[in-house]
Amino acid sequence: MIIFVKKDDMKKLIILTTLLLSSCYIQEIPTDNNNVNGNGNNPIVNPPPGGGGTTSAPTLIGQKWVIKEYKIGTETTTRTCSDTLHFITKNNYMYSTNQSKTQNTYSFYVTGSGYNLTLNGTVWGNLSGTIYDSNLNGDIRGLPFIDIAVGTSNNTKYYLWITKV
Repeated sequence: MIIFVKKDDMKKLIILTTLLLSSCYIQEIPTDNNNVNGNGNNPIVNPPPGGGGTTSAPTLIGQKWVIKEYKIGTETTTRTCSDTLHFITKNNYMYSTNQSKTQNTYSFYVTGSGYNLTLNGTVWGNLSGTIYDSNLNGDIRGLPFIDIAVGTSNNTKYYLWITKV
């Protein structure tokens, strides 16, 4: 199929095409990691107001906490206990029950929504869960923890009531 275009229409078409093509450009992606947004003002993610913000978890060293109650999975009632957690160093804590006392490892670090607390060597396994700023005053009420022991496919949640003493 052949299309015939008038000479004046052809001029308009060429001018329009030229204008469209000349107004488009490809933005160059900078390779300089020190100037990511192209204007020298970094970082891309702005710091919190006042330049503050927590970047590391507060220390638990020297603190004693007692697990007073727990609930496993979908149980409707809580069970009482008095297991003591004494945080000795940045990575070690003493876990005491009525029957035994053992030194185990733990981790406590900042996450996007609070702090992750992992307690290795509890009677329920290696428990890991999220606690929040409001819990650091010494009151954890029924927050869920899960067993993260290697080789465990246990998805059961362990709800713990823990108080700082």
